[in-house]
Amino acid sequence: VVRDYPHDPVTGQVLYWLAESAPTDQAKLHYLLQLRHSGIPGDWVSSGDALLFEIYDRTDRARALAVAREMAKADADDYAPVLKYAQAMSQAEAWLAKGDGHKALAALGQERLPRYLSQQPLALLRARAQAAAGQPQAAYDGLLDFVARTPTPATLAALIQRGGKLGKTPVQVQDAVWAARAKNAHPAVSFDLANYKTGRQTSLADLRGHVFLLNFFFPMCGPCRGEFPYIRTVLNKYQSQGFRIVTINVEPQQDAFVLPELKGFGLDFIPLRGSNEWAKANYKVRGEPTT
Repeated sequence: VVRDYPHDPVTGQVLYWLAESAPTDQAKLHYLLQLRHSGIPGDWVSSGDALLFEIYDRTDRARALAVAREMAKADADDYAPVLKYAQAMSQAEAWLAKGDGHKALAALGQERLPRYLSQQPLALLRARAQAAAGQPQAAYDGLLDFVARTPTPATLAALIQRGGKLGKTPVQVQDAVWAARAKNAHPAVSFDLANYKTGRQTSLADLRGHVFLLNFFFPMCGPCRGEFPYIRTVLNKYQSQGFRIVTINVEPQQDAFVLPELKGFGLDFIPLRGSNEWAKANYKVRGEPTT
């Protein structure tokens, strides 16, 4: 498609998904830069720029700022916060290069990113600034909260490093992470929903004793189908230990497609019948897929 229809809007979509599914940053950049310079009309270029920004936000602060400026120029309403964040990150990096952690922290302020972008670079940079400002406990506590909620290999490694400087062993750090998770945990909202496979009701109580992932989807949801192979991999790895995946269809008018879709993807999920209203009221679901 990219070769034979270089100016077709569909080619923009193809390049975006090639980038999204590429295994390395270098491979992603190959497709994203091709998309940026293609001259293809439509929203896929701006979507690609958001992905490009995330890569540069991890790897190249100057380029991240340049991309953020172009994003905000194209769509100020959506991307002005991204530009403000990129400017704050660049200023903080500059102050850290001069050894001034206090001014780096002041530059970061209470900066926040839109929820669809990775929060990892901000968490790591804030911890560096806190440590440089003579606040090692604050650096550790901030990373601990981040890892407990949204763990990544990079933030866990940084947390263990910060813990070591406070005299904590890696085991003690891991124990602290689990304690923080337990503190933030709360009971799941009870449910009793029709099971597409059995025709009977399945309740939360029926799943007692199992770790399970609760996934909200609907059959015509493209991103839902896109993530199925990934969560199936998790199920295949842990199913023998009692792990389950419960998937709730929020579009009852698409009932007829649920079992054929699961069969087509080879998904041994527990499929239940819900609705958008139920998902929003009980689990605060704002879109699909939500897990």
